[in-house]
Amino acid sequence: MPRSNDSDLGRRIFVVQKEKAVEDALDKIRRRVGADWCSVSPIDCDVLKETLGEIWTAIERPRWSTYRFSKLTLADIHSLVAAGKELRTKRYMTDAMLQSLDQILGRSQ
Repeated sequence: MPRSNDSDLGRRIFVVQKEKAVEDALDKIRRRVGADWCSVSPIDCDVLKETLGEIWTAIERPRWSTYRFSKLTLADIHSLVAAGKELRTKRYMTDAMLQSLDQILGRSQ
């Protein structure tokens, strides 16, 4: 097995932490939405997951911890998915997009 340098290890830890945070958020969202979760298509679920990952990467950890994913409504989820689809077309997150996403998630507090 090849040796990893500190930089590679740090990047891997970052990715694992992001994936864990996103999975925890998705679990809370799924439980909140319950049976209505079936109205979120598998593609939209992937977009939501990517969007949450981009948000986690772009904001400070204390801000992420203020979001109450278990209080998001189905409309909030669809708004996040729509913003995520826009993000996919632009391929990078602008400050305005981040503020919009933060505003959606901030309503859950």
